[in-house]
Amino acid sequence: MAGIEIDVTAEMGAAFKAKDRDALRRILHLKPWELDPLQVDDGPYPGAQGTPAARSWPKAQMLRRKLLEA
Repeated sequence: MAGIEIDVTAEMGAAFKAKDRDALRRILHLKPWELDPLQVDDGPYPGAQGTPAARSWPKAQMLRRKLLEA
């Protein structure tokens, strides 16, 4: 997503590698309807378009890519 800059911290990387969704959501300050980086893949959103989850899909994909690169 354009305009979103994030520096991956060691804490983020550790939570991602441990697949600790609760910690990752807390660290990233995700809202309840936002998907976390462990919930997405590189494909299109598989559910109904226009939902809050569908709108959060690109952000979660970007976060996932950054965490995988770190």
